[in-house]
Amino acid sequence: MVPSLPHAPLTHRPQAVAECSKVGVLVTNEAVVRHYCSLDQRTTCWVGGLPVQTQSNGERLCAMLSQEGDKYYQLCDQKLGFVCDTSAGPFRRPPPSRRMLLEEAKA
Repeated sequence: MVPSLPHAPLTHRPQAVAECSKVGVLVTNEAVVRHYCSLDQRTTCWVGGLPVQTQSNGERLCAMLSQEGDKYYQLCDQKLGFVCDTSAGPFRRPPPSRRMLLEEAKA
């Protein structure tokens, strides 16, 4: 994984996912997010993964790590930092397909 540092300005989770999708994905590994956000930057950041719908009014709650590195769930429209995993980006070459490997073996 090649993370990019927490982005500024802070943004809500759907926008963080959209920004990361341009270069990779929103980091789901809590230890990585904790390192780059809580320890290095002392900022609160989104953690990748699916939102959790637990509010009775249907509002989505998303995982985040506090400045202290503790995991919480809060409304997804809060503005926080985020870390992208650029190793999973659109510029990464996909692994060869099984068919491609078989054709190369025949050559």
